[in-house]
Amino acid sequence: MKFKSHPRATFSSHDGVPKASWLLVLNSEFLIDRNMSIDALRGFIEEKVLKKVYANPGKRVQVSKYWDITVEEKIP
Repeated sequence: MKFKSHPRATFSSHDGVPKASWLLVLNSEFLIDRNMSIDALRGFIEEKVLKKVYANPGKRVQVSKYWDITVEEKIP
């Protein structure tokens, strides 16, 4: 798994299987939300984001500053 923090938090993984690769992009304002506890973040990531990532292999999954999750084709 790779992580880049500029210009936004981006995670990518392919686990050795190109068809199963994915890209997760987290809006920086989402990450610095002062009203979000670490437990709320953990629950949201585990219950919502990871389910969306695993249901959409080969796609780009993005979390907005409003906690919205969008799925789109990855740009090569």
